[in-house]
Amino acid sequence: MISNLIKILKDTEKLDAWNVKVVTKDVYELYFIKQNLEMNREVVTTDYYVTLFVNQNNKIGIAKFKLFSSSSNEEITKKINEQIENSKYSLYDKFSLPKKVDLKNVSKDVSFGNISLKDAAFLTADALFEADKFKNGYLNSSEIFIINEETKFIDSNGNNFQYVNQYGEVELVATWEEKGKEVEVYRYVDFDDFNSIFIQKAAEDILLEASQRIKAVPLPEINNCKVMLTKEYVKTYFKYIVDKLKNDNIYQKKSNYNIQDILQDSDDKCDFISIKLNPIMKDSTKGRSFDDDGIVLKRLNIIDKGIVKNFWGSNMYSQYLNRPVHGNYENFVVSAGSLSANDLIEETYLEILALSDFDIDMVTGDFKSEIRLAILYTKGEKQIVTGGFISGNINDTFKTLRLSNDTIQLNNYVGPKNILLDNITIGKGTN
Repeated sequence: MISNLIKILKDTEKLDAWNVKVVTKDVYELYFIKQNLEMNREVVTTDYYVTLFVNQNNKIGIAKFKLFSSSSNEEITKKINEQIENSKYSLYDKFSLPKKVDLKNVSKDVSFGNISLKDAAFLTADALFEADKFKNGYLNSSEIFIINEETKFIDSNGNNFQYVNQYGEVELVATWEEKGKEVEVYRYVDFDDFNSIFIQKAAEDILLEASQRIKAVPLPEINNCKVMLTKEYVKTYFKYIVDKLKNDNIYQKKSNYNIQDILQDSDDKCDFISIKLNPIMKDSTKGRSFDDDGIVLKRLNIIDKGIVKNFWGSNMYSQYLNRPVHGNYENFVVSAGSLSANDLIEETYLEILALSDFDIDMVTGDFKSEIRLAILYTKGEKQIVTGGFISGNINDTFKTLRLSNDTIQLNNYVGPKNILLDNITIGKGTN
């Protein structure tokens, strides 16, 4: 179909430019209830994401739409003509499209690349169920997806890129029953490298969290207590900063950052933030060597020791701000800090293990989240707690931020495993 689609696009006189992203996914799926296999299947799909550019009264009209493998030539032609007409209602100031660039096609090197998707799926199930051996807790349901994904990008300027990626996704629900109480916990896990120990530990972690929730007591009233974020919440914290440096958000007034802005200075008692963006990263299922605009991506340093160095973002908005076009990234790396376990022995702090959510307001940096599970440390003694909330503003935490000296990888994030924050409000729950 792709050759027919390209020919039709080239023959359409009203078009000034276009690009097509073709995504082919071969997915082997397993669905378990407890450890009983309910369904297994292999699904292959190809989707075509088309973007049209049409000059409209000194503006650029843009239309985006999706086609399927089953689309006939007549359906394609009709859809293109409809979208050319629709582009009149989506007008933008003019900007330049990416020029032709030579880019070597890339395939990620993954450990299950030499075995079938089916075998990788059942090996993943075996690793999960190695952890499912507790008396009071069990994996209630498991869904496993092992994916081979090929992405092609073709545009009217002659660019023709290709990237091949393989990765796995697992969705788990764990149940723990004890002392007349029952708790369920959901967890999503993804990986690009088959590692049975990693997968087994992910299942153990969700079962452990379920068991801890059963034992947790209501959060007591506490004052002058620091907050430690862990795992995904650390990633979300730094993703907020990364997104504040995206040209799209700056143009849309969601951020007011500028080059050489100082987030932390030499007088601050903190660990300094340094962040880099990577197109492709080992053990990450995200990212490609090019973005959806056809911009070839290179490593980019955006914050160095608390000072803003570069911006990133889409081709269009980068040009609107008269900034270099670096493209859209998904992988980011944060430098480790100096915080060690020994530094925490005499501290009183609340380690957050599970929140209802951790949504940060993109414009203000404000957040407020309910505590599902946490550990309260008081000079080495610990208590598992639940209930209450934490709230604050991310920007108010930079000056005293502490970053752990050990790191963790959470898919497209590599950086400190934990971060310690001041200036956070901790509210007592009603339970």
